Amino acid sequence: MNQRRAKRFPTPGLVAYYWTGGEAYSFHVGDMSATGLFLLTKERWAPGTLIQMTLHQRDGRITTADSSISVLSEVVRWGENGAGFNFVLSDYDNVSNYGIAPGEIVDRKSVERFLQRIGVPLSR
Repeated sequence: MNQRRAKRFPTPGLVAYYWTGGEAYSFHVGDMSATGLFLLTKERWAPGTLIQMTLHQRDGRITTADSSISVLSEVVRWGENGAGFNFVLSDYDNVSNYGIAPGEIVDRKSVERFLQRIGVPLSR
């Protein structure tokens, strides 16, 4: 079953960092949309697991605040080469289901602006 809310696009050079109690590592993002991503990793989490990720564009340019965004993500599926995540966004009704105040997480427009800054199209 395809649980995606939007079409996903390749994101060369985009990595995700997340912290699980040890050293933070980066993992390549396979594809992404304004509502979710597929992370290339051997990690396997149970669907419903929430992970705060910092997405960062690694392309050799000077790093600025515009080259990264922090997004709360929920595991929705996993496969042989990674895991699929939906973003928990403040403009969706499900935010209250997580006990999170809308001001504590980003909205879809913020993710869309980040994608535009790093050169990922929002439609094709």
